[in-house]
Amino acid sequence: MAECVSDPGVPERADCLRGLADPARVVESAWALGTLRLKADGDDRGAPGALLRDPSRLTREYGPALASLDSELDRLIPAWVARFLEAIEKVRRWSEDLARALREGSRNPAGSEGAIKSKLELKFALQAVGERIDPHAGPIVAALGTLDRDCDEDLCESLLHAGPAILSAVAPVIRLLEERGVWRQPSGPLRVLARASQFDTGVSERIGLFLRSPEERTRVAGLLALQAIGPPARGLVPEIFALRARSEEERVCALVALGKLGSGTSDVLAALESALGDPNGYVRRAAAHAAGMLKAEPDRFVPLLVAACDWTEPLHDESLPEAAVAALGQYGPRGRLALPRMRRFLNGPIAERTVPAESVRRAIAAIDPADAAVLEQPSLKKRTAPLAPDEPLFAVRQNGRLCYIDREGAVALETRYHWGTLFVNDRAVVHDEDERTFVIDRSGRDVFASRWDELKCYSEGLAAIRAGDRWGFVDVEGKAVVEPAFAAVSDFSEGLAGFEVGRTVELRGDGFSWIRHGTRGFLDHEGQVVIPARWACATPFREGRSVVGLPGDEPAAHGIAHHGRKLGCIDRSGRLVIEARWGWIEPFSEGLAVVNQVLPTRDDELYGYIDLVGSEVIAPAYKMASAFAGGLALVRPPGEDWRGKTVLIDRANRVVSVLPCGFVDRFAEGRAVAWAGESYGYLDHDGAWIVEPQFDEGSDFWNGLARVSRGDWHGLIDHAGRFVWGPTTEPIPDWAPTAAWRD
Repeated sequence: MAECVSDPGVPERADCLRGLADPARVVESAWALGTLRLKADGDDRGAPGALLRDPSRLTREYGPALASLDSELDRLIPAWVARFLEAIEKVRRWSEDLARALREGSRNPAGSEGAIKSKLELKFALQAVGERIDPHAGPIVAALGTLDRDCDEDLCESLLHAGPAILSAVAPVIRLLEERGVWRQPSGPLRVLARASQFDTGVSERIGLFLRSPEERTRVAGLLALQAIGPPARGLVPEIFALRARSEEERVCALVALGKLGSGTSDVLAALESALGDPNGYVRRAAAHAAGMLKAEPDRFVPLLVAACDWTEPLHDESLPEAAVAALGQYGPRGRLALPRMRRFLNGPIAERTVPAESVRRAIAAIDPADAAVLEQPSLKKRTAPLAPDEPLFAVRQNGRLCYIDREGAVALETRYHWGTLFVNDRAVVHDEDERTFVIDRSGRDVFASRWDELKCYSEGLAAIRAGDRWGFVDVEGKAVVEPAFAAVSDFSEGLAGFEVGRTVELRGDGFSWIRHGTRGFLDHEGQVVIPARWACATPFREGRSVVGLPGDEPAAHGIAHHGRKLGCIDRSGRLVIEARWGWIEPFSEGLAVVNQVLPTRDDELYGYIDLVGSEVIAPAYKMASAFAGGLALVRPPGEDWRGKTVLIDRANRVVSVLPCGFVDRFAEGRAVAWAGESYGYLDHDGAWIVEPQFDEGSDFWNGLARVSRGDWHGLIDHAGRFVWGPTTEPIPDWAPTAAWRD
């Protein structure tokens, strides 16, 4: 099968499709087909969801190969069906074994990746043959309802492009919906019914019987099925209309169904108008969807949809404002009245932004193409003064290009690159749109182009590089100081970098592998081993200490301890200076480290602090504890959960203040990110909000600035919460670098 993973082409793909029919080659062929898709030119066909949603993509993906296999298809399709059913059953058994292992606390069963991949690729192949599956669909239809709900979804999806033979699936699918309802959206059974209704208009009438059921679950399933069928079921509008005053779920489903069936009678429009003023946000959102699909009476409905843009109550999935914006876009030029309100989504303060900017721009373009050029960008100011050698620069993006700004938001350096890191040791690692990697200096000059598979951010004048599955280090001029030879390395910290040897990969079947980590040690800037590899885990050095796991313990990824391991600390000579008796030790900060005891369960864990020689300074007594910064640390007393209060203590374990939030990150530059129930803001040491809660994410402050975001908007703020950069819809590259393991 080696030929299957070459560049995409009809012969290779056709051979892989033949392999799907062979029990001995099916897994290998499925992986090869996925690889061919990922190598396809310039689009996202590698995403399985895109193929399942878009039949035209299936045609492009499989059409030429299937045409070349035309004379073989009558032999291959029944074999694909057999392999597909085998893969479904294998995945089902694995799921049951996994659930049992979780209940019993036993070792997880071997992975099922190969079966999952085979099931997916066989599903694509069966969809791609279209109506040629009809003579061979019997085993798939017979399996419906005999396994579990996940299996039924897969079985139905394999029939989505079948011909009249799909009618044989209607009876078992209706039985499934009556017994189990609809439990996933998009739903394979519903899509089967929609496809079947193209061959028999009587399918809609059979679904109509659901609407008269005494069971709410069955009525909801009927409404969802009619949504999938659409206009051919318009004769059932009176029965759907009668359900608009039932439970919340039925009201929502009925309103959307009325929109999808395209019924714009006066009674329906009156019901939509009423629903757009309903106190229930879900009902209002469904009415907005329906109004957009019907596009009726803009003078009547556009003002109501504009008003819906100001709904502020949270919903669990998409918001009402986003549905209203999409509906207004569907009105096209007749929705012009909404343009001023939609521009506010692009120009207002970040706290009010609740709709993805791209959705707003798409709607604006549908209403007025001439207005589609409305783009929110930060106002640019150029840096004129020379940069000080140690002056920090912050990576941002402007018009798709990487640039660097100073602390005041002035652009000091523009580049031709697409993405990049902060400058460390006067070097930044940058990437172009073709994902090629380069290193530049602070003037923007290209220092060298990477010839390795991966190159990480610099630390202490060296950057980790990867060639294949081995890591080494390169200097600021691009010379390999340590040739790639290690399974993993850490960034340099305090003159030393960690390395790992002895890693093994255990194959566990079905294409699944288990990484068994080796042992770890440290080397210096010349690549000389200073501390031999004898530790199960090891963190980068901080304040002269590295947290290590005892030799013989189960090794861990990234130096992070697993529950139950005993940890201690070594000094820079490799000597164990803190006895390995703790269940957790965080890196030292200001001479103290957070520790917890090894206890039977995580619920019993209590945290305290030790000093550089391992003496308890604050005995473990807290449910949470953070590193000291500025002589203060955050702790949570027993009995408080993350929704309660957080206490700020000093080094003598005295309470300095009680903060009003349960989730507060560590303090940096006198400010801490805190969660206020719906959003993040920044607190001072007294628990006062310096920056009011308004963000979905917020970073620590670093050199005076913090990175924040809300929805798809991003920016940099200063200590007072003023935007120095943005808000903008262009993502901001990674924040301040910290020493980390690379593998």
